[in-house]
Amino acid sequence: MALASRQGSGRMAQVLSAAGLQVAVSSPKLAAPTTAMPDVDADARRELEKVEANAKPTPIPVHKAYSMSGENKVFAEKQGLECDALLFKVDLKRDEMRFYHLQLIHETNKDLFVLFTRWGEIGETGAFQRTPAANKEEGLKDFGKVFKEKTGNVWDPTGETFE
Repeated sequence: MALASRQGSGRMAQVLSAAGLQVAVSSPKLAAPTTAMPDVDADARRELEKVEANAKPTPIPVHKAYSMSGENKVFAEKQGLECDALLFKVDLKRDEMRFYHLQLIHETNKDLFVLFTRWGEIGETGAFQRTPAANKEEGLKDFGKVFKEKTGNVWDPTGETFE
């Protein structure tokens, strides 16, 4: 009976009571936690700050269809503001699913800026075109013009003027 009382076994107490024995049922004492609950939000913030502090920005690769020799890279005024846009147009009524990829590529060995455009149906290779520009300003102007034609928005790599 003492064992049933110490364990807090309700089933054993019922059986003993049915047999005519008196059992004093007490609830078992739970062990107190030895450590405090961790603050998962603070831990996650600390880990995220560590990762962001050690993160090295990876440049956006030049599209493989560009295939010009030399040192080519997607032009960016500053890191993270590359002239690169991948657009999709889906028209369910006409059963059209198209993509359009724009990149302003800087060929550093020639100091040449080239607007690279690639378009087609989603799931297909599509076609591409390379349009050279006389200088950086003209390349940015051409990139912005094509972006506006396709989206109706002004090109702003910061995203501050996006509608």
